[in-house]
Amino acid sequence: MTIMPIRSFASGAWVDPVEPRPIMSAVTGEVIGTGSIKVGLLLPLSGARADVGQAMLNAAQLALFDLASDQFALVVRDTRGTPEGAAAAAEQVLAEEAALILGPLFSTSADAVKPIAEEAAVPMITFSNNTAIAGPQSFVMGVTPSTQVNRVVDYAASQGLSRFAVLAPENAYGQLVVQALQEAVFRNGVELSRVVFYDPQSTDISAEVQVLADFSQRRAARSGATTSSCQGREAERSSPRSPPSRARPRVPAQAQNSSRFTSRPWRSCRSRQASATPGRP
Repeated sequence: MTIMPIRSFASGAWVDPVEPRPIMSAVTGEVIGTGSIKVGLLLPLSGARADVGQAMLNAAQLALFDLASDQFALVVRDTRGTPEGAAAAAEQVLAEEAALILGPLFSTSADAVKPIAEEAAVPMITFSNNTAIAGPQSFVMGVTPSTQVNRVVDYAASQGLSRFAVLAPENAYGQLVVQALQEAVFRNGVELSRVVFYDPQSTDISAEVQVLADFSQRRAARSGATTSSCQGREAERSSPRSPPSRARPRVPAQAQNSSRFTSRPWRSCRSRQASATPGRP
């Protein structure tokens, strides 16, 4: 690649540009920068969430080159997305004399790194949002459940919504979400009408969604209303009627071209019952 000199907009003089450094790929064991202050960066650069780890690594490099001074260097290690990998990565960055640990991403990995960092008296800033990890040497930088829930409930209440429900995973995170929601609805003077938990390992939570939405009761009520309406129509048809008037209904002149008087296709009770039946179009 050829690098040409460029003119500085500030002084007007020709200056030689700095060779751009390529973004590092997901390679373990690399130190980015030449500074004496080393910061350990623990990310899942392999495994199921390697894409997230690579994106965060790219962002860290941009921040290092754009904001940090030449005194800093990033010691990057792969956690493999597991607590065991995170603990091993923490040991490696501490062996490199890191003065600060950034990461890991997941709360289980942060739990594994926390005692290692505390024993070495090195602060850890985790990207997890689990506030239970926080301690004298451990800091949580992720967006916490209470922050998210408070923002949603505060805005919804300001728009006039007064009843809330929650579908949460049946684990510690779900309990934090429900607790935050209970506090938020109490503060806003609104109602928490239903709480439903689901198995976070399940691939089908349709049953829990139906419970949350009162699906069975709503369907039964709709079916009963349709049946009553159709029975009323049938009774009306079977009753004797007076001869229809020959006079045409009077439509106001200003409304003759209005869309309100546009004829609409009429659907029979049978067709409505068929459409209300599950599995029928």
